[in-house]
Amino acid sequence: MSKLKFILMAIFMVITSATFVSCGSDDDDDTPAAGVVTTKFNGKITPSVAGMDIQYNPIAVGATATNNDNKTIDIDIDRFESPTTGGKTITFEAFSVKGAKVTSNSNGKITFEQKETTTSKSGSFDIECTYSGSIDNGVLTFSIVMTKVGSMPFVLTLNYVSEPLTLAEKIAGTYKGDAELMMMTQSLGSKEQNITVTAADKNHINATIGAVEYNTMTIPAFTIENIEVEELEDGTISMKPMQFTAKAETMEITGEIVSGTVKDGKANVKLNVQAGKMPMVITVVFTSK
Repeated sequence: MSKLKFILMAIFMVITSATFVSCGSDDDDDTPAAGVVTTKFNGKITPSVAGMDIQYNPIAVGATATNNDNKTIDIDIDRFESPTTGGKTITFEAFSVKGAKVTSNSNGKITFEQKETTTSKSGSFDIECTYSGSIDNGVLTFSIVMTKVGSMPFVLTLNYVSEPLTLAEKIAGTYKGDAELMMMTQSLGSKEQNITVTAADKNHINATIGAVEYNTMTIPAFTIENIEVEELEDGTISMKPMQFTAKAETMEITGEIVSGTVKDGKANVKLNVQAGKMPMVITVVFTSK
């Protein structure tokens, strides 16, 4: 009986490390909290100067939007150079604007607005601004109205439009939830688990599961590659069923993605998994928080 308990504990440890859920570890790292989804966009900023009727050509700039559990949206803007009067340029170091409230979230479109003046810093520039925008069908747009940029005596507006995300990029990011483990319909319990999802190409994702400690043992990280995704009519992104083999440092993990969907930043996934040489199949049912 004690040997059987040991085997079941080992299976539980291995399979929980393979659960398809969300990224990062639980305590002492920079992993976003449950519900936080961070998405990287590529697009163009068009600066304009109020009161001078000056609008410059669009500038290629990367931006990152962080959706804090559908409550607030933070924007990080990469470094860029903007022209100014007299043929000169201003270099903006990377800066952030934070705290815009989500004003609506329906049909896959999120709108946000920060009416109160928020402060930021870009290199030596102190910035005071408000901002608003939306994320709609994989496109980020926003407008930042800067009432203060260092000692510059004008109001500067930055209007941003991103390129559309590919289907895989739409669901790349972070997820967190609970995974129930079952063997022959018998529940083995539930455990929190983590995964990083990245875009492999337009219609395929990779899922990298971080190393997991369970009791005195550690399971190394491994990746499930080339999971094909498709978008359904209601906006749900579905993972196509597939067999997979993932190599870790100490074992080979094989299995099957039975079903998987992502909608509104929430993932629901069902897997059948075999770890190493263990003959038992474990069913893993993951539900996003």
